[in-house]
Amino acid sequence: MSSKLLLVLLCCVCVSMGAPVTWTELSTTSTPPPARWNAGLAIVNGVGYLFGGEGTPASGLLEDMWMFTVTGSTVVWTDMSGSGPSARYGFVNGVVDGYWIISHGCNNEMCFSDAWAFNTATNTWSLLVNSTTQTAPRGRFTSAGGVYPGGRDLWLSMGQNIASVSRKFSDTWVLRVNTSGAQLTAEWEEVSSGGGLDQYNPFLPHARSLHAGAPLSPDTFAIVGGCAAGGQVGGPCPMEDSWTISLSERVWREYPHCPSGRTRAVLTPVPGFEGNGYLLGGSESWGPGVFSPQLTPKEVNASEVVLMTTNATTFNWLRLKSDGGNFPENLDSPSVAVDATSGVVYYFGGRRLEDGAFQHRMWTLGGDGLDQPDLGCSQPQYTYVHLHGTLMYLAWGLFFPLGVLLARYYRWTWPCWFVFHVIMQCLGVLVTVAGFVVIFLVGSYNEPAFPHAIVGIVLTTLMIQQFLSGIFHPCVDKEDGKTPPKEKSTYRKCWELYHAISGFLTVAIGLGQVTLGVFLIKAPLTVWAVWVGMGSAWLIAFVVHECVYVCCKIAHRGQKIY
Repeated sequence: MSSKLLLVLLCCVCVSMGAPVTWTELSTTSTPPPARWNAGLAIVNGVGYLFGGEGTPASGLLEDMWMFTVTGSTVVWTDMSGSGPSARYGFVNGVVDGYWIISHGCNNEMCFSDAWAFNTATNTWSLLVNSTTQTAPRGRFTSAGGVYPGGRDLWLSMGQNIASVSRKFSDTWVLRVNTSGAQLTAEWEEVSSGGGLDQYNPFLPHARSLHAGAPLSPDTFAIVGGCAAGGQVGGPCPMEDSWTISLSERVWREYPHCPSGRTRAVLTPVPGFEGNGYLLGGSESWGPGVFSPQLTPKEVNASEVVLMTTNATTFNWLRLKSDGGNFPENLDSPSVAVDATSGVVYYFGGRRLEDGAFQHRMWTLGGDGLDQPDLGCSQPQYTYVHLHGTLMYLAWGLFFPLGVLLARYYRWTWPCWFVFHVIMQCLGVLVTVAGFVVIFLVGSYNEPAFPHAIVGIVLTTLMIQQFLSGIFHPCVDKEDGKTPPKEKSTYRKCWELYHAISGFLTVAIGLGQVTLGVFLIKAPLTVWAVWVGMGSAWLIAFVVHECVYVCCKIAHRGQKIY
């Protein structure tokens, strides 16, 4: 009896133990598809499909269709190209009841807002959503999306369009697919509208593109990282934040940072573990030889698999090292699909970070990693955007307010006030110019087309004119060459009034601008605490000094302030 009980216990232990995550490269006995990235990949009843994407300069945009089957560690490819969606890349896709649904994406000239369905039983494409006659999200690419295995909703979250002035989006939608009728139908439904000022709302994810995202349960969709710079918005690129939204509650929840910020990564649900996802690939820069936005670069480790675990009450990150020495190289924008039947994750193509070469290798990822040791969270990133913020923090949170305080309240009591006023203002100008230059080092993604950037240009212009007006101020004429006159000239009085009002206005705008910036970078609590503390300290200091100043002015009615 005891031996049977021991056997049962051992079986339970074996079942509860997780399997380490392991990569396997598949060989092929047929001609593989051309190398590409930003393509679509799907597994339907054990058969795989590949469509579209962007290939090498020689291949260009692709509109080919491929089917593949896997036996052991061998993949066999079959070209099925024919009539169907036009060439595109960066679209979202997923499987619903034997239909492979793809939607949106762009070519080099325009973005699409249509949706197509591939019937795997008849191997034919059909137009599922005609955006000219049906409501659909605006055309875009590099969005996050997908269908949870066994689900019926295709998610589409955020992304960017192609236009003379491109735009990034903060909205999230689901395509409700109905396969029960005589004809396949679908209808878009907005889950989260977003808005033009969402980049300043700390309770919502910023508009972005190049982010990873996938449904991790029938009700929950997750996004990780991406790029918030450019596209008429602003923010870090790459981003380190991660969010989930519930389809039933329609509320975004932010989770602690752990993996390094990255763009062009992929997120896929872990088969058989609802609420879990694998974060794979991606990079911290925009491509080989492109300026890195990081001051302390640390590329994504190729052997690293990040496990994201969520449920209604908890959230956790696990950074895992894949078992064995064989794993894909660091890749941008690979394609990923889950076989819900076998529990295998397929991983295809992408662009190699080392040299920008496009790939057409196929890998599988198995295991759940639940019992593997955690590598721990990455250190917080410090980018040029953060350096820009630090410099502006010093200029508008310290140097300029201190200079104004000295000029306003200490000019009659401290002989050295003017020297220190000039020093503070010069330091503020130098640090602001440095911060202004730094933000443009991150490239053309930071076009001045959103509120923080526009206000920044206006503020810099005000600062320069204020600084020049101080340098070329009218001197007080001295009657005997030694003592100033009893009455200042009208010109001098007007200049002093103008310089004072302009100075206060510029500093006030600067304080508000830094506050917008803190919202924009989604600063951690410590940064907020420091900024709120500094702002409160300056407010108290100016109120106290102004009260003393007014009292002194009343007590000495005969003295003129200007």
